Amino acid sequence: MHLKKLEQDFSVCKVEDLSKVNLDSKFCFIGKTDEERSVVCVTTDIPCNVVEREDGWKAFRIEGTNTDYILTKSDNYDRAIEVLEQAG
Repeated sequence: MHLKKLEQDFSVCKVEDLSKVNLDSKFCFIGKTDEERSVVCVTTDIPCNVVEREDGWKAFRIEGTNTDYILTKSDNYDRAIEVLEQAG
């Protein structure tokens, strides 16, 4: 397993709609349910129509055939990397 740390700070945001989300950003993850629309983005790329937001997230990716991205709170970031690297 090869982990790649992402240096950016991320935020999880609930938005009014997706019209102000910058889809040209390097990282942008969108979730939509019948109750809300959420965006995970680099903190400096937060859309202007945010209803709620939670800052303080970091991310890394597990590189492979299908790359997975993992978010963790900044306080737990180094520990999460350490545990996964030890687990192999």
